[in-house]
Amino acid sequence: MKIAIFTRWKNGKLLNLLNDLQTQSVSTQINVYSDEDFFFSWVNIVKTPGASIAQKRNFAIDWTEDDEFLLMLDDDNRIFNKDFLLKLNQFYNKIKEQDKILSPVVYYRTTWKIQSAGVRFCYLLGKVFVNKKIKWDFWEVEWMWWNSLFGKWKDFKKARFDEEIWFIREDLDYTYSLRENGCKVFVVNLPINHMERDKTLAEKSFVAGEIFKRKIRNRDIFVKKHWNSWQKLVYWLFGRWVSMIWWKIKQLIS
Repeated sequence: MKIAIFTRWKNGKLLNLLNDLQTQSVSTQINVYSDEDFFFSWVNIVKTPGASIAQKRNFAIDWTEDDEFLLMLDDDNRIFNKDFLLKLNQFYNKIKEQDKILSPVVYYRTTWKIQSAGVRFCYLLGKVFVNKKIKWDFWEVEWMWWNSLFGKWKDFKKARFDEEIWFIREDLDYTYSLRENGCKVFVVNLPINHMERDKTLAEKSFVAGEIFKRKIRNRDIFVKKHWNSWQKLVYWLFGRWVSMIWWKIKQLIS
């Protein structure tokens, strides 16, 4: 199994994740896609200076060959169960659909607070809604906010991360593109812990500073790519402006 981890540089969160992976009961080959080179004895460092997260993820997909399994992770994850990879593989084999990508349930740090177990979208309001409840052992979702994705190389190749979307919503665009190309996305009842730093409300909503403009631009790109004429009409006449006002309120009260 190949594992791709994405980072800017060597940091404490990355080292914790690598130590977690070292204890896994399944053998792995790990590539760390980093802006800066550094030495770590049992992983391969792939230098990607100045590359966006979408570009890094596309590099990882391109580096995987044949029908190998691939797990893509950000550097601020923790995996506390030594059988995590084994169980991911078992879930994969249990789901009967041929073309599929899996995601574990994303928990906030070491709490049992769910950050994401699938995402859906309200076209009328132009707003993302996150599922924060466990449904079954596994269930199909429309989209998945990025944290980790697992599957076979042939299915990752069904879509590309849009490199015009520098950051924010590039994950939603990718999983939506997978579904458009016949690949189903499943959340499996297996925890991964997202060790993000403390953030303000504006940062959590991706509306702090210049990110506000980027978020609007990225969503406009998504709408242009994926929505039908009626959905675009509703978005440009109503939903876009309602959500922009709500984002601006969050920016001001943070």
